Amino acid sequence: MKRLQSQLDSKTYWLEMLRSDAELVKITGASLDEIRTKATEILAQIAPLDTIDTQQPKSSKVKKIKKSTLSQTDDMKHAPQTSDRRL
Repeated sequence: MKRLQSQLDSKTYWLEMLRSDAELVKITGASLDEIRTKATEILAQIAPLDTIDTQQPKSSKVKKIKKSTLSQTDDMKHAPQTSDRRL
């Protein structure tokens, strides 16, 4: 029951964040076009930063090796080498 109440509170919070155009104009004292222009400017500043973050390789990921490749490597380690043989 607490989980459901928490979910409801969260959704209510975000619903309150959404405002109609008329409410935004009244709250900010700016025209709707000014609000849109400012929002576009903010998004333009954020967008380049977002693409930089997504383009950089993440070094924390571990490269996965196929099991078949691993078993071939193990087989090679245990196989007799021709240079060790004496004729």
